[in-house]
Amino acid sequence: MIFGSAIMVDDKGGLTPEDSVQQDSDHPDYEYRMASLSMSSSDVVAVTSCGVARHKFDVEPLKRGDYTHHIEMFEKSISLSRYIKASIDMDSVSDRIYCITNKDGKMVAVSPSTIQVSIREIIDDETQNIYCGEFYFDDENEKREYSFKQGDNSLSISLNLNSESFSQIFERLSSGDDFIDLSIHFPAYASWLDSMAGVWPTTYIIKPKRDDENFAVLTRISSSKSPSENHAKSDSEPDEIDIFSDDDDKVELKDLDTSIKSIGDSLSTHLSVGKQMVTYLTVISICLVLLTIKVFI
Repeated sequence: MIFGSAIMVDDKGGLTPEDSVQQDSDHPDYEYRMASLSMSSSDVVAVTSCGVARHKFDVEPLKRGDYTHHIEMFEKSISLSRYIKASIDMDSVSDRIYCITNKDGKMVAVSPSTIQVSIREIIDDETQNIYCGEFYFDDENEKREYSFKQGDNSLSISLNLNSESFSQIFERLSSGDDFIDLSIHFPAYASWLDSMAGVWPTTYIIKPKRDDENFAVLTRISSSKSPSENHAKSDSEPDEIDIFSDDDDKVELKDLDTSIKSIGDSLSTHLSVGKQMVTYLTVISICLVLLTIKVFI
């Protein structure tokens, strides 16, 4: 586990905190391997985007004119695309993930402030393939020449999904589902100590700036009308009843009293019937004895 912002260095094909490098060690603290991560959304939207027209490039100065003059400046550009955007509930992320930023010439592992996921539909008429996506880290330490906006250390994950699978999720979201759960696989630097000790959750470090390491594949996705178990339930959601709770509001004493009385009445009724049966059997036994005596006299 990484505490705060740790300075990392390349070590034996992986990464190791600067103050933990050991020359006699056979492995780095974080080994490069395939990792998996599951997460749930805090909110999600299904978006349909329609392209209509495209402005023709014209080097001439803009001139005034009538309707025909202006409409000739554009040409049709009809296109239709769909995508899903989700903000991730950070408490639902299955493992700890860190991104490498360059600060004062050193690699620093920082935890993303937020995680956003965008899933784009890929139209493929011939076969339903799988597709790679990628990460984008909005690095607060990155100096941008043409932007006045400072990075906020948010992590964006752009994923692609084949049309058939995408349509099923998109239609469910359009019909009222409010949450998605998803799993991804991606290359990362994983904690060697966590994996050896079988510790969960484990720690992953990624380098979004390296093209040869930056890819992710969507391996599972589902939608639902209510949050998954990964979400912390609010106090206002009484969809589970804890019968062991000390909260008096959740235990209706009068209902318990009514149930106890009902059981008592039922037992009393059965007891009364039992006494009557014993009386009847006693009378019948006496009659049989008297009848036997009379026969032999």
